[in-house]
Amino acid sequence: MADPARPEAIPSDEASIAEGECGTKTRRWHFRLIAISLVGLGLRIGYVYLYRRHAAPTGDAFFYHYQANLLVAGKWFINPYQYFYFKHAVPAADHPPLWTLVLALASLVGIKSFFAQILWSCVIGSVAVWLVGLAGREVMEPRTGLIAAGIAAVYPNFWINDGSLLSETLVLTLTALTVWAFYRLWNHPSLARAAWLGCACALDALARSELVLLVPIFVIAAGLLVRKQRVRRRLALCVITGVAALVTFIPWYAYNLSRFSDSVPLSSQLGVTLATANCNTTYYGTLLGYWSLGCALRVHTTKGADPSVQDHEFREAAIQYAEHHKGRVPVVVAARLGRELDLYRPLQQIDLEWSILGRPRLVAYIGMGAYYFCTALAVSGFVVLRRRRIVMVPFAALIFVTLLVAAATFGQTRYRTGLDAAIVILAAVAIGQFLSPTRLRQPRGKHASVIDTLDIEHRRP
Repeated sequence: MADPARPEAIPSDEASIAEGECGTKTRRWHFRLIAISLVGLGLRIGYVYLYRRHAAPTGDAFFYHYQANLLVAGKWFINPYQYFYFKHAVPAADHPPLWTLVLALASLVGIKSFFAQILWSCVIGSVAVWLVGLAGREVMEPRTGLIAAGIAAVYPNFWINDGSLLSETLVLTLTALTVWAFYRLWNHPSLARAAWLGCACALDALARSELVLLVPIFVIAAGLLVRKQRVRRRLALCVITGVAALVTFIPWYAYNLSRFSDSVPLSSQLGVTLATANCNTTYYGTLLGYWSLGCALRVHTTKGADPSVQDHEFREAAIQYAEHHKGRVPVVVAARLGRELDLYRPLQQIDLEWSILGRPRLVAYIGMGAYYFCTALAVSGFVVLRRRRIVMVPFAALIFVTLLVAAATFGQTRYRTGLDAAIVILAAVAIGQFLSPTRLRQPRGKHASVIDTLDIEHRRP
């Protein structure tokens, strides 16, 4: 006699009704998520029209904008400063290639002006909202996903990036993708999902080179933390994740081998970054824990050497300075961490980013207040996940990498972008728990019954 608790015992007409209701609720959820993303897009476009319509490209934005246009013109990853000011086509890997490629895609279809590419970055920013929603849903439940997307749509520290034409827009998108891919693998382990996670981690690093530190963490976690898997299966998941990340890296690394005398795995900017952060100005002056271009300009490098050689020379100069001022290093590191978390001279941070990046002060002030509020909620969300025994590796990894990079280089609000994505998702977890204080997360098994899937508002399909 059939066991009524088993799925096959459910009458076919009842199962059909259950599946239909499940599909309807799923479609409704996705429609809401898309609507929230479109609201986020409208807010971003309004912001750039109000504040950034007449902005001119400077600094890293100049580099990305013109390198993308030159790439479409057939000038493969050259230094736009050298090309426009000195008429030299010098190979460049100052930044990883992915944001340049994303902008080049827009340039390829005629989106070539600086402002037009800023509008393109708004579209990428709205995709980040959508992916944050998917990630929140995979971490907890559908309601959490919608809350996370809603926060991401209006959170100033998200959309302020979209008006700068910097890679932080893409970092937000890919960080959300990585979190989603990890929890997707954790909930439903498979070799294909492990490969997706490896690719997502590698793409994150190809947008911002320091995020390569996430790769080994996720590769190990992919195998060790999945549930109810044999040892051989866990090892396979680790290997597939690592191989997928490696394969994603290889084209850029191989291309750089043909251009530079020294190895450039991701970018040649580590040396100059360290040089700008290790000098008297950033160790003793008002810019304690920050950076100064003057620090790097005082470093003597080999004239005419390729960027990989100069990167090594900058690095050596920075390390030598830090070794000669060891007693000051703890104070400097504390200041760097304080700046990264908006705990040390936050108002000065706003002034500096206004003068250097053109970030409007009013928006930055609102963003700082929103950051404090969301961070407090995120702490509560972290506790909720811990109590429910939901693995928290992605969030812990983002916190660890953000603080480690700040301690080693300097503190700056925009370098906290990956962590901001984690903060938004964790804040959504806390809000969802507040709205449903007695609801416990019910992990789904592979063979859950059709009737179980009716609880779509409280479970992920």
